Amino acid sequence: MYKYIALCVCVCLCGVAADLNKEEGEPCEWEGVNGRCVKETRCVSTLYKKGIHPICSTEGDVKIICCTDCELVNDTRNMVALPYGKYIFKEKMKNNPARRCLECATIAWYTYDTKRLWSYYYDEKQKCHKFTEKMNEIDLSFHHSIAPCHEYPNQAVLGYGDDLSDAFWLAGGSILSDRFILTAAQTGEIGVSGLKVKFVALDVKHLSESPSSWQTHKVKRFIPHPEYKAPSKYHDIALIETETPINFTRNVLPACLLPENVDLDYARSITWRDVAGNDYYNIADNLQTIHLDKFSAEECKNVYENHRALPDGLDDNTQMCYGSYTMDPAACMSMAGEPLMTYKDFDYCVHIVLGVTSFGRGRCGRSSQKPDVFTRVTAYRSWIESIVWPDQETGEAGNWTESFEE
Repeated sequence: MYKYIALCVCVCLCGVAADLNKEEGEPCEWEGVNGRCVKETRCVSTLYKKGIHPICSTEGDVKIICCTDCELVNDTRNMVALPYGKYIFKEKMKNNPARRCLECATIAWYTYDTKRLWSYYYDEKQKCHKFTEKMNEIDLSFHHSIAPCHEYPNQAVLGYGDDLSDAFWLAGGSILSDRFILTAAQTGEIGVSGLKVKFVALDVKHLSESPSSWQTHKVKRFIPHPEYKAPSKYHDIALIETETPINFTRNVLPACLLPENVDLDYARSITWRDVAGNDYYNIADNLQTIHLDKFSAEECKNVYENHRALPDGLDDNTQMCYGSYTMDPAACMSMAGEPLMTYKDFDYCVHIVLGVTSFGRGRCGRSSQKPDVFTRVTAYRSWIESIVWPDQETGEAGNWTESFEE
């Protein structure tokens, strides 16, 4: 009986000792490091080490903990923590593209192991704790490689022909939502016979596999930009609406649009062309990655002066050029509609599309130092949003007379 009472007293006393009995804002100490008592939602390290911080006190259901982070945040519930020590805070604007990107990031986040990618360390100078990345910085030098199966869950392949079983997979695109794919306007019809795009394939690991192993959708509408007039390449951008909703999985996720118009020194594209060879028309079995350099507007205009696809010259407001200064043959390999993506901001969590592959001047192995032309996505963001994310009150999906339905 007495042993039982003694045990209860010990447990109760231990519980009291664990509470520092300090109010919010008071200084505290944890494992020899000075900190401050704050609401646990202000301490980023709780996302990394949950439930182990000393409790200063409680205010209702809110715990006041001893936080030894160098920097505090307003509310960890309004942020998405990314690998490489980056954070993104949610925005309250309903139609802000950055917020939609965060929604995508939330879907994609479970594919990453935060503890594996982050390192929590003590900063000797500031006498507090910080986060840093464990992995080496990305090598931005120009190169190409085979992309891992699930590295680009936003990639889409466009199929041409009447039957899925023998369709030709000749162009690419990017998933934007559960109904829409971003691509180039020229991909609506391909070849002298005018084959129309009929199918969208997602979660494609090998083109040699049967389409039954992919997630496939029929094209409901192909919506080119209303100002696109072939054969010129101005306004070479389009949207594809699928007949059935896209099923998001670990391998099938939307990309996001670049929130603002910025020029980035480096970018990368993904393609199904065979970048290991020098035949422009060969298709690879695996998705390939190409890392590209930004060419200035002046350099690009010089390359495409008097080009038949640009009778009025390059439009720097709606077009941009990326390629290779090292004359790597892979630089001219992307197929029409395939995305140009950025290394910036959300990229370690969800991919950001800044361009759509339009066309190039040279063929691989001969003049690949000449850059390819990409449609600048930010110039068409309002048009894209009006169709993909229509007004929530009216539910209208846009009425574009130049679209066709299948």
